[in-house]
Amino acid sequence: MASADPGLVVRDGTLVVTGALTFSTVDAAVYERSRALVGDAHVQVVDLSGVSAADSAGLALLIEWQSVARASGRSLALRSVPVGLRAIADISDVEQLIGMEASAP
Repeated sequence: MASADPGLVVRDGTLVVTGALTFSTVDAAVYERSRALVGDAHVQVVDLSGVSAADSAGLALLIEWQSVARASGRSLALRSVPVGLRAIADISDVEQLIGMEASAP
């Protein structure tokens, strides 16, 4: 059985993300809907405090969101990035692509 799509809601310039950001939940519809939400010039922050699980599909989505924001001359601040997602970003050496500082060696 497929997992439920992640929740994506914009509140006061913040994209609030809930649920799982995984291969089983990040499909083309979620990708396109989230790109449209991030493309809104009012979105400045992504709040990940409600993310219950994430894998490299979630990381790819964060990279894409930053790319969309940068194309319109801004960057997104990430709030409450889950530890597991931070670890994948660190191992993949993409912290700067998603707006995180690289961890010290």
